[in-house]
Amino acid sequence: AHDWIIRLMWLVGKIPPLRNIVESSYRTSYNAPLAVAGLQFKNPIGLAAGFDKDAHGWKGLAALGFGHIELGTITLKPQR
Repeated sequence: AHDWIIRLMWLVGKIPPLRNIVESSYRTSYNAPLAVAGLQFKNPIGLAAGFDKDAHGWKGLAALGFGHIELGTITLKPQR
């Protein structure tokens, strides 16, 4: 089920009209922006690391309205 959802979120992210439908479906009047450690978030609900370890579906996940999304195993520089 997890892999299926990641593939679905990848597809949502690749097709702008589909992404717009998802965004409008999950849009809410709840708006509670906050700042933490100098970073601004649109709301306090986030998706923790580990769900999309290889950052394949982040655009689709973002359309769901998360205030932040932490992507798993990606690092700035290669690891040894």
